[in-house]
Amino acid sequence: MSAQQRRYIIAAVAVVIVLFWCYTPFELQAEGGGWYTTFSSHFPEAGGTITLYRIIPLGVRVRVVSRATVRHFYPPDCIVYQHGNASGVLYAACGNRVPVRVASWNHLRDPDGYAIADDGLRMLDAVTVVDGRPLARFEVVSLADIRRVAEAQPVFYPGWQLLMRQRIALQPTVTDEPISVNARIGPGRLPLVEAARRGERDVVEALLNHGADINAADVTGRTAIVAAAREEHADVFRLLLSRGADPCRGVDGNAARNIITWVTSTSELESLAIAAFGSCRNP
Repeated sequence: MSAQQRRYIIAAVAVVIVLFWCYTPFELQAEGGGWYTTFSSHFPEAGGTITLYRIIPLGVRVRVVSRATVRHFYPPDCIVYQHGNASGVLYAACGNRVPVRVASWNHLRDPDGYAIADDGLRMLDAVTVVDGRPLARFEVVSLADIRRVAEAQPVFYPGWQLLMRQRIALQPTVTDEPISVNARIGPGRLPLVEAARRGERDVVEALLNHGADINAADVTGRTAIVAAAREEHADVFRLLLSRGADPCRGVDGNAARNIITWVTSTSELESLAIAAFGSCRNP
């Protein structure tokens, strides 16, 4: 065997070892209560795939779903997870039982979706003003309801993935809660920014009349006028400008150009955005 052939063989073995290492799942990561995840690399691309497993009696490992994100573990043996191919849907599974859909939302309208806590799921649905009182409307799914439907599912069986129920098993409870106009709600959101993002002009005006900070930014750094521009709500945008909103608050020149580029729905809003954000400069 020539030296060149030996080099080819060594190189081929090295490639096989690297690919085997990259595509073989890491050791099982315990999520709690008999639930485990593994991570497989996407080498040479960045990132990887998280796969969810359930260890059932006799140590049998059941592959539940790939591209999973475990959102919460509820002792002793329940989890809530999100499937990468089903944005805007949450699944729950308890013990050795088949997962079931327990919540869904429009992930384009509400990218954050449900916040998950020890007592269940909670999502901001709307901000409104009733009889002069600012209110936040939440959709709530209790932990008790999640356990009830998840524990009623059949145990794992051959072919269970094909027969898993696709409908949403629960309907959220809607609750209205009094809020301060400048208090953060949900995952760092602000009532005024949320109302502007949704194009609710009357609510925006009512919140301003009740003392909402017109230039306050939410957890993402977005102010109400930026939210109105990004979502192309011209009437809300005009209202905020007329009430003294500062388009450049927290917006540098690069961000301003991105906003102007984003606005394409009407020539009226485009011209307003150019006039408002055109003066923003980099620090």
